[in-house]
Amino acid sequence: MIYCNVNFLYICRNGENEELRYSIRSVMHFFPDAKIYIFGGKPDWYSGPYIEIPDIGNKFDNINNCYKAICNTDIEDFILMNDDFYIINKPDQIINYHDGLLEDKAKKHADIFGLTKYARVLLDANKKLKKQGIQNPLNYDIHTPMLLNKEKLSKIIDLSFAPRSMYGNMFVKDSSPMSDVKVYKNTEYINNTGYFISSEDNSLKKIIVFLKEKFPNPSIYELF
Repeated sequence: MIYCNVNFLYICRNGENEELRYSIRSVMHFFPDAKIYIFGGKPDWYSGPYIEIPDIGNKFDNINNCYKAICNTDIEDFILMNDDFYIINKPDQIINYHDGLLEDKAKKHADIFGLTKYARVLLDANKKLKKQGIQNPLNYDIHTPMLLNKEKLSKIIDLSFAPRSMYGNMFVKDSSPMSDVKVYKNTEYINNTGYFISSEDNSLKKIIVFLKEKFPNPSIYELF
């Protein structure tokens, strides 16, 4: 992949969002020619391209509306980020990753947390993909950047609230397995040998210490 002029698109919430600050710093450290775009909400310190999407009070509908807005831009190919994704070593190329079967992911989540809305979303996506003739759908809903094309994305955003897995199974020809990189509160240490890590609310303090040391310099997208 040619790394110049790479588009990194974020779907974000409102609020100060220190996760986003360090996520953008990590992108710009390894991809200094990258262009950052934010959809949804943004913190006051962010100064880059931004498309506001009203918060209608439902997480999945909010995210889906951001995807629709992305499809209405002139950005053809992009890397989809969450504000809690961090690049900690430069990958040889940006590719798409899965962590096994989508059905297994949904059942594992349900066993731990119960039949939540998220678990039902994954099970519904698995069912719809099987109806499309995909016998063993893979789980692309992991905490890593994902390379997308807006024309292809536009074909699946109304099919499911799990667009990453819908897109990956229907359009990604080559992907690689990767264990999810989310760091939890009880994670003993941060694995700094991979390409990516991701935080959650309970692990953010631990990860921020690591990120401040690795990415101390503000990006061009920070006002303060």
